[in-house]
Parts: sequence; C-alpha cells; structure tokens
Amino acid sequence: MRERIAAWACLLLLLLGGLLPGAASAQGARARVAVFQILPGGLELSEEKLAALSYLAGTRFAEAARVDIIAWDEVYTYLRSQDQIMCLDRTCQQDVERKLGADFGLAVQILPMGKSCHLTATLYPRGRAASLRSALVKGGCSEDALVAGLEQLMDRVAAQGALRPRRDAIGTAPAERQTGPAGDGGDAPRFLLMGSMLYSPAPLLVYDAGGLEHAKSPDQYGPWVAAELRVGEYGSLGLQLSALFGTDRVVVIPALRLGVVLELFEHFSIYGRLMAGMSYYYLDSEPACDRPPCRDHVAADYLGFTLGLGGGARYMFLEHLGAQLELSGGSDTLWLVDTRGAGEPRDSFSFLKLEFAVGVIAAW
Repeated sequence: MRERIAAWACLLLLLLGGLLPGAASAQGARARVAVFQILPGGLELSEEKLAALSYLAGTRFAEAARVDIIAWDEVYTYLRSQDQIMCLDRTCQQDVERKLGADFGLAVQILPMGKSCHLTATLYPRGRAASLRSALVKGGCSEDALVAGLEQLMDRVAAQGALRPRRDAIGTAPAERQTGPAGDGGDAPRFLLMGSMLYSPAPLLVYDAGGLEHAKSPDQYGPWVAAELRVGEYGSLGLQLSALFGTDRVVVIPALRLGVVLELFEHFSIYGRLMAGMSYYYLDSEPACDRPPCRDHVAADYLGFTLGLGGGARYMFLEHLGAQLELSGGSDTLWLVDTRGAGEPRDSFSFLKLEFAVGVIAAW
C-alpha cells in the first residue's frame, strides 16, 4: 500500500512541474503604471517644470515600487494623437490606462496652503474610479522642497505593498493587454500553494449492485495540498492531492481543479471550483462475528474516478500568507483491482460525500 501511495505522490509532483513555468512568469512580471501630469493647484509653475516634476515622480515610484512606468511624455503623446492636451478627470485617465495597457494610474496634485504645500498622490486600478492607495506629504513650495516632497510621497505610496500586474496581463505584451472592464488587479496573488486539514464525514449514500443503502463507513481525516495558478481575469487552474484515513481504509486522490475566483475586497476573495481526478481506495475489514452471517477478513484495492463541486473563501492577512476555508461535495466510483484474505469484497461501488477543509495559503 505504501508503494502505491508513493507512486501517486510522484505522479502529482510531475504534474505540478507543468505549473511551475507559469508561476515563474507570474512572479517575474512587473506592473505598468501610467503617470499623469502633476496638477499645480494654483502654484505658478511652467509646463516644463511640471513635466520635469511629473517625470521625477514616475521615476522615483518605479524605483521604490519596482514597477514599469508609462511616463507623462508618452501619455501626452497619446493625448495629442486624440486631439487632447490635458487629462484631469478620472474618465479621461481610465481611457488612457486602457489604451496604453497600464495596470494602474498615478495622479499627483500640489495644494498650496499659506507658505506650505501639501502633496497628494492617488493610485487607481486600471479602469476604476475608486482609488487603491493614497498618501499625503506636507512641505515647502520651493523647487527643492517640491522635489524632496515628491520623493517622500512616492516612497510612502510604494511602501503600502507590492503591486502586481492585472490578472489578464501576465505573459502578454502591453499592446496586447485586454481593454475590457478591469478588476483591481493589484495585490491579488497569481500562484498559490495550499495546505489544509481535511474532514470527510461518513458518506451520505453508498450504491453497489445490491442497491442504495445507508453507509456505515467511519468519518475520515487527513492532509490536503494543492497548487493553483490564476488564469485570465477570473479563472484558476490547479492540481491537488488529498489523503484520508479512517478506521478500516486509506484514500488517496490526485485531481485537477478548474475554478472561478472573485475578489470581493482587498485581500479577501471567494471561489468556486470543479474537481475531477482519480481515486485509490485501500479497504481492510477485520473478521467479525457478532451475529450471523460472520464476516471474514478481507483487504482490497480499488481504483476509480472522482468528481466534485465546491467553494470557499480566502483571506490574505499577510502579503504572501493567508487562510482558506472550503466546503465541497462529490461522488466517487470505484472498481476492485486486487483482493487479499478469505472475504469477498464487492466488485464495485459508488458513493456521495461531503468534505470540509481549513488551512493556510502561501501566495506569490
């Protein structure tokens, strides 16, 4: 039996190897940020100085946040091609972000107040009116003070966490990025490794050649591990391996996961998934003769397939670490492949099941 379990584990590791190149691509991709011209807010600055300060802000943010920037001069060139000069309102900025393939838009404003100037920065997810991050710095209004304030402001925005490309943009050139409605795209992880404790109560119903009967199988517990890669805007693709242990049985299930993930709030998401895979069952019933007919000892190996449908919720309480809760239901169909002992096990059977999983997530 141990040899069979080791073989299933090796098979899963080989299949996981197919996901690692995609994970490396997700980790290596950099977000693109469109930088809009700084709004002077009544402070007398020439167009050349505003352009220079805007370029400085973008360069500093690229260095601090480790992102690629679409500088103001590139944004301005696009605006001129559309017979526009300024882009002050959020509707205009959303259009620029989509057309230039930006994942985020960065808007900076100077607010003169007396002898001081407040610098504000707002970071928007592409195509969204609601901001993702903001920061404020108070300083002087001289050129040297504005430069120092901008550097401090960009550092504050970057310090709020890593930025990642939109989920539909990884692996594509900027011009190829989709221009449909955007999700926040920002801090959502692309690659997940999950480890959970799995609980499966006694099967709801068991069906064999004798018909439908209530199961007398024990509850089962065991580990559950999975690797998942985000695909496109909402999709996910992954592999999982679960092992369940009961009084008289061991269950090993490698399976493929296809799912849909919705980001409800920052760091919090819900998901649904369809699971299909293979099942290995080892059943070992001890002899019993509490009342006739007596049952002989029998050990049997079964192979079959499993189908399941489930859903859950995830919360990332740290940048690369989170928690997950999942509930799923499914069906297994099994056929006898080997038997030992004097008993006569059933040739095949199917059953319906429920599973509960609680665990941790490592994300990149």
